[in-house]
Amino acid sequence: MITKAFILSLVALGWTVALQAQNFQVQAVSGEEKLSYAYIYLNGRVCGIADQDGAFNIPHSKLHIGDTIPASYVGARPAFAVYTKELAGESECTLECSPMRCWTRSK
Repeated sequence: MITKAFILSLVALGWTVALQAQNFQVQAVSGEEKLSYAYIYLNGRVCGIADQDGAFNIPHSKLHIGDTIPASYVGARPAFAVYTKELAGESECTLECSPMRCWTRSK
């Protein structure tokens, strides 16, 4: 016999999965390193800041085909993705920010 607690836990699990499916996760990385607290933009405006794992969730409802999603991080070149029909079918994308090299002149 199925108990009420079991049924309620299944319903709660279903809602959790449904809510996560409504978000598009952007992951900012540099090589193997996750870029904690990278800035995530949407069409040139700051959308948010990535968490300690370099991830940020954007609701699919805020995204439209053709939108640009850049990520920037101090000491790294910005990276971006264009939200296409292919990306709209995905739940995440990874933006690779390559490290910048600073050159100094010696006197």
